[in-house]
Amino acid sequence: VASFKEAMEQITTRVKSLAAERERIVASLPATLVASYEAARKRFGGVAVETLEGNRPSACRVALQPSSFTDIRRSGAEVTTCPYCKRILVVATEEA
Repeated sequence: VASFKEAMEQITTRVKSLAAERERIVASLPATLVASYEAARKRFGGVAVETLEGNRPSACRVALQPSSFTDIRRSGAEVTTCPYCKRILVVATEEA
């Protein structure tokens, strides 16, 4: 019982710390991005952001049409919206 209580206290402390960190980060972001994130998070049950892997977004996995892929790459934007599922799409500007 004592180890359970200790583990619960550690988890609760960590949750509070992460919630405070999230609040600080959200406060530094543009309101439009936060609104887009919250809408996508609610719509997709928590998975609001995806990354571009080749020509496929990591969450919806629908291959981008060549014209969409070219437009995204040409724009140079690091963050955009997936043309299919409308999640926030993070575009890597450099290959790892």
